[in-house]
Amino acid sequence: MIPKPGALVAVFAVTVALIAATPVAASAAPPQNCRLLPVDVDPVLHSDAARAEFGVDGTGIKVGVISNSFDANATYSTAAQNVQQGLLPGPGNPCGYETPVAVLSDLHNVTPTPDDEGRAMLQQVHGVAPGAALYFATAGADLGDLTGAITLMRNAGVDVIIDDVIPLTEPFYQESLEAQAIADAVASGITYVTAAGNNTLLARNPGTTEVTPVGSWETTAYRPAPCDPGLVVPAVAGYTTYDCLDFDPGLAAPTITSFVTLPAANAAVEVNGRYYVSLPVAMQWAEPFGESKAKFEMLISLDGAAPLVVPPDGATDPLRAGSFAVDVTDKRDPTDLIPDEVTMDISIVRYLDGTSATDITPPLGFVFGTDGPQWIVSSDIMQSQGPDTVGRSIAGHNGAPAAITTAASGAFDDDRLDYFSSLGPVTYYVTPEGATPAGPLPQPQPVGKPDLLSVDGARQNVMVGAPTATPGVFLFYGTSAAAPSAGAVAALALQLNPQLSPAEIRSLLVATAAPQPSPYPLLPAAVSVGAGLIDARAMLDAVEAALPVPDPDNPAPRPVLAASGGGDAASAGIAALALVALGAVLVTVRGRRRRAS
Repeated sequence: MIPKPGALVAVFAVTVALIAATPVAASAAPPQNCRLLPVDVDPVLHSDAARAEFGVDGTGIKVGVISNSFDANATYSTAAQNVQQGLLPGPGNPCGYETPVAVLSDLHNVTPTPDDEGRAMLQQVHGVAPGAALYFATAGADLGDLTGAITLMRNAGVDVIIDDVIPLTEPFYQESLEAQAIADAVASGITYVTAAGNNTLLARNPGTTEVTPVGSWETTAYRPAPCDPGLVVPAVAGYTTYDCLDFDPGLAAPTITSFVTLPAANAAVEVNGRYYVSLPVAMQWAEPFGESKAKFEMLISLDGAAPLVVPPDGATDPLRAGSFAVDVTDKRDPTDLIPDEVTMDISIVRYLDGTSATDITPPLGFVFGTDGPQWIVSSDIMQSQGPDTVGRSIAGHNGAPAAITTAASGAFDDDRLDYFSSLGPVTYYVTPEGATPAGPLPQPQPVGKPDLLSVDGARQNVMVGAPTATPGVFLFYGTSAAAPSAGAVAALALQLNPQLSPAEIRSLLVATAAPQPSPYPLLPAAVSVGAGLIDARAMLDAVEAALPVPDPDNPAPRPVLAASGGGDAASAGIAALALVALGAVLVTVRGRRRRAS
């Protein structure tokens, strides 16, 4: 995770974990198949039917993926092997798709070795739109150069961009520089698809079997109250006094909120004889990044110990001047392989110096950066109330107004939203990052997110994930896995009608999606599943219906581009395996951005 500027982002570390489930029986692939692995998402998204009925495979459309790396890790396969296996295009591809992936930038010789998630994403794109020309660009060793990768894609003339970077250190309350780069790309005619993220944390409702999202908390205005008498608040030079946030919009005034956590059995990571469990937390408030006047601190106490100050006063990050970050961990006995429950008490302190510029009450809040693991047992605050919102976890460019934000559905199981998939909405209170002048918007600007559901859980042989019966083949879970097939469906539509604008692509995807209910009784579909699950056949049917009717006296060719390649699986689609989530190891990289793995 990469910190961003101003006294706005606090990063705290507390867990790493697994997601688990079980595979089920599935239909067999056709006996003659030019691919090593079938296109698992086809029967769910109806993309096989779309290709067969409308004669499209993405030919003539350029699709780019931005992630960590493409061909840096040969643990399970290489890019060259994937071509020979029919899982990527290139010379020798047995399905006839021989234009290789254009690698605009990649990572090599970095530590730790990246896992080539970008290549796993491109395998998913190639399955749905095998005729599309594919491009890859890395967002850098710390996944911080999204704007640079977008520029490379634009210069290459890409039609669709897909990214899976989760940016908890981009602004929550203003449009980030990355979101503005996306808007510029969309204005130039590029359809942009981004992963929603995997940051939803669930807690059990007392006395029931229900769970509810509690992985974030925010309010529309800071509510000052006297700090808890037992809270040790560090003195800060230049500030005469302080108060604490009241977490209750009602008559009570609690200034400490608690989470009881239960890390997974294998969450502890051994480092020099100590075991660490870590969970990033990002705290922000609604002032312009890099120009903050107020001073807030988050104090976190673990199991009643002295509170940790997040962030430490004066710490800086080299990415952008004025930003800060901290990596604090819960150190456990090296023999404690199964961490016990951890009680985490959070307070937010406002330091005061008697000036109107500093002593303000802006919107503020915090989000846990789980990237998949679910481990909250209980929380003091289980639902939104009044001006306070609980559970929103889409942040930064993942909520960019110009992007198509894709949530993940466990559609191989029951079509519901995956429990880790990040939730909306997004609300802007401040002018875009870098704007002059910077300051509050005339009124809050809500942005409805996510836009759509796509499916994850398909097979790939690039990186470790949920195991299958085949050695070296894993199931791919997370919104990183859902976004590529969404972008590939957009490529099929663009082949059928190359004149479609990004706004029309979004509208068609939304209008033809299969509605799904919200899995959470207190949250509407609009902030959890969006318009519903993508239906490629229904979308292309709508695209064809809108094509001009040819004049019989002056016939003109349809704008559809001719399909390329060969292979029965590529042109007509194949029957996919129906699978339930079996889990994927999701590791928090402390001090770096994380992918939506």
